[in-house]
Amino acid sequence: MDDGSDDRGVKLILERYKESDRIKLLSQEHRGSAAAMNYGVSQAEGEYIGRLDSDDLLFPQALAVVNACIEKFSNVDYCYSSRCTIHEEDRLIGIFNSVTFDRKRLLRRNIANHFICWKKQSFLEVGGFDETIRYGEDYDLVLRVAEKFRFQNVEEALYKVRRGSHKGKITSLLDQRERSKMVERIQQRARQRMR
Repeated sequence: MDDGSDDRGVKLILERYKESDRIKLLSQEHRGSAAAMNYGVSQAEGEYIGRLDSDDLLFPQALAVVNACIEKFSNVDYCYSSRCTIHEEDRLIGIFNSVTFDRKRLLRRNIANHFICWKKQSFLEVGGFDETIRYGEDYDLVLRVAEKFRFQNVEEALYKVRRGSHKGKITSLLDQRERSKMVERIQQRARQRMR
C-alpha cells in the first residue's frame, strides 16, 4: 500500500512488482498511514491481515508461525509476537518479548504490537484505524479490538522494527510531549468505553 510516496526507491520497488500475480500494489494520494491501511485492508482478499511497515522487516518464518497460531487458536481474532529492535544498519538493539494478553496491562501501554495479524472481519467491525489520530492509531485500534475480541501472543520474535530511520514521518515531526499527550487521550477514551 503506497500512501502517495514520492521516494525514488519506492517507485522502483513498485515498478519491479507491478506485474506480479502474487502481489497486489495499491496507491492513493498521501492521506496518512491510517487512511492507507484502511484502504489496503478494504481491498485485501484474505481472511487475515498482517501488517508490515515499509522500513521494518519480517523474519522468514513469520507468516508460517502466525498461520500455525491461527490454526491452533481458531477462536482468536488478533495475534501478536515478540520483536527485535534494530538500528538502521540492521544491528540488534534489543528484544521485546511478547506477554500474555491482559486488558488491564493494555490500558497502561500497547503490549499487542509487531508482528500483528488480525481477522479482517474483526478489523472492519470496529471501524478500522481512526484516521483523525496523528500518533498511536495502532494503539487505539488494539484497544477497540480488545473490547470485543480475543487475542493470542506468539513468544517467538517474528518482526524487526527499525529505530532511527523515521525521517519525514509523522512520528519524527512530533516531540515526546505531543506523543505522550496523544497516547494519554487514547487511553482515556478507552477507559471511558470499558467502564
